Amino acid sequence: MINGKEEKMPPRTELTEDELARSKQLDRETENEKRYYERIGERAELWNSIIDGSRIHGDFKMTFKSIISKMENARFGDALRLRDIIAAVAEDLLKLSVRAAVSYKSRPEAREEVETVIDSVKDDILAFHKEITS
Repeated sequence: MINGKEEKMPPRTELTEDELARSKQLDRETENEKRYYERIGERAELWNSIIDGSRIHGDFKMTFKSIISKMENARFGDALRLRDIIAAVAEDLLKLSVRAAVSYKSRPEAREEVETVIDSVKDDILAFHKEITS
């Protein structure tokens, strides 16, 4: 208050360092997500062809393809970011790998093939993430 009158503060035009850093991070994430949408269809086709070309069958194939489908159809929002999708897919693939190890315990060659295909797709998903975030 000055001379009995309430002083109005001028509107703030500059961002704090934290606000500026967060804004830049959101811009980067938005660009990464845009690249994700541009490329995910082609990459999902590749992953599905790897699965189809393997000797994985039945429930494992369906589960594997549903993981890829979930990734392909993901939609980003305030609560869901690219890193969340990659983390969820990695976790799902790990669970599938553990399930394969248990299910194919008596058939090591089948277990090894399933694990090899899972690792191949997982490695390419991580490479895809690196491509779109670099």
